[in-house]
Amino acid sequence: MENSSQWIDDLFVQRGELFLQILNHLWHQSEPIVDGIVELAQANGVASGKVLDICCGNGRIAIPLARRGFDVIGIDISKILIEDAKSKAQEFDVKNRTKFIVADVRKIESALKEEGRFNLIISVWTSIGYYDEDTDVEILRQAKSLAKPNGLLIIDTVNRDAFMASSLDRLKVYNDYGKLVVLEEPTPDYSASRVTTKWRFYSKDGNDLKYIDTVEYNVRQYSFHELVRILSKAGWTMLGAYDNLRTLQPFTPKSSRIIVVARAL
Repeated sequence: MENSSQWIDDLFVQRGELFLQILNHLWHQSEPIVDGIVELAQANGVASGKVLDICCGNGRIAIPLARRGFDVIGIDISKILIEDAKSKAQEFDVKNRTKFIVADVRKIESALKEEGRFNLIISVWTSIGYYDEDTDVEILRQAKSLAKPNGLLIIDTVNRDAFMASSLDRLKVYNDYGKLVVLEEPTPDYSASRVTTKWRFYSKDGNDLKYIDTVEYNVRQYSFHELVRILSKAGWTMLGAYDNLRTLQPFTPKSSRIIVVARAL
């Protein structure tokens, strides 16, 4: 299957207002995730300082971190999401602790060259795997160049092995995001460890659903050992692995997600 990144523009830029509805609906779920990030950061020597939130969306993680005293810079390719993040930063009175920048994650080194270095870098909700493996290594290498000595990286992504094993049971999944309903239809490519998913968007119209649009995206998923390998290639060393930011239980092959904490070498 040809690996195209056009879907990133289709979903996050051209249809950013739809994805914004999803993020706004998920906003109330942010605090337990931020609890886990803060706990992991503190356990590894980062109790304060500067945070870089890669693919930050509308700030649903960055803003709660700022409310806990961190200085946070978030980057995202979507102007719609970044503008909403700026608005929310003002609403939650953390404008002086946040900065949101429209930028391509593949160019973070140049986009943030004037921002100094970071104590903690985070990538949450499977924001890795949008491109190919070589590109992911380069993104992680650039992130490492932006980290302070012994800076931390926390990645939250789907566990390829668990997803592929269960994919036959989830050929179609309906997700309810308030006034928006999304039908997900994943098609796994086992040989390439990629998943092509159609998102069909519907708005609620009384008891009926009104079709809005369809987007197809294609993501590279990583097994645990693959993720550790590309982190090492990019200059990071793993400190720990967990199954969920809410529970911080040890990672197992059956975990639906992989939470990795790594340190800049």
